Amino acid sequence: MAPSTESERPSRLILLILIAAGGASLLSTDLYAPSLPHLLGCFGTDAETVQLTMALNMVAFAVAQLIWGPLSDRYGRRRAFLIGMSVFAVSAVAAAVSQSIGQLLAARILMGRRRASRR
Repeated sequence: MAPSTESERPSRLILLILIAAGGASLLSTDLYAPSLPHLLGCFGTDAETVQLTMALNMVAFAVAQLIWGPLSDRYGRRRAFLIGMSVFAVSAVAAAVSQSIGQLLAARILMGRRRASRR
């Protein structure tokens, strides 16, 4: 017996949401990397500090794997996903409106912490 179209719609919607979330996470790095040279003048800092924004994002992602995995098993993947996407959205806005390199570093660390919640 073929599945009804009503039961297929939520499955497809969930799949599209997960694909979009994964894409947003990848874009947060791929679109950010070309801007690194411009951040030197924007924040008046050195290249090492600007590169630190990318490195700490990856470190936060690695550490967050150890935290989000057990939390999503304990409290459910849906809850972890929703919290993670909310944190990602807030941190993306925070990164966009950063007035100093310190604010940008904090926002990028939060972005990395969120990326692991889609595990």
